[in-house]
Amino acid sequence: MKDYIRTTIRGGVVLCVPPKDMEELRAAISLLEAKLEIEQMRLVACSVVSLANTPESAAQARDMHPDYRSFACDDVARMVDREIEHRATISRLRDALTAAAEQRNYLSSPYDTGWQDAIRWINQQVGDAAMAGGE
Repeated sequence: MKDYIRTTIRGGVVLCVPPKDMEELRAAISLLEAKLEIEQMRLVACSVVSLANTPESAAQARDMHPDYRSFACDDVARMVDREIEHRATISRLRDALTAAAEQRNYLSSPYDTGWQDAIRWINQQVGDAAMAGGE
C-alpha cells in the first residue's frame, strides 16, 4: 500500500489509488466543477431573464455569455416577451376605451356610470400590472 495515496472524499469514503490515477481523478474533478459552475450560471441567467418586464430590461437581461444560454432560458425569454406584449395590448385597449368614452362624453355623464366604472376598473388592473411590471 505504500505506492498508493490514501484520500478521503465526501461522505467519508476512503480511496486508495496509485499517484498516476490520483492526478487523473483531480483533473476529472476540476472538469466536473467547471461544468457545474456553468450549469449554476445557466440557472442564474434563467432567473435574471425571468425578472425582465420591459423591452429594455429584457434586452439587457439577455446580454450574457453564450455559455450561460440554455433551452430553458430561451423558453423563459419567450414567456417574458408574451407578458410584455399582453401588458402593451391591455394598455392600448384601455387607451382606446377611454378615448371612445371621452368622445361620447360618457365619462362626464352623471347618468351612465357603467363606462366610468369599467374604465376605473381597467385603470386599476393596468396600474396594478404596471406596478408589478415596472412600467
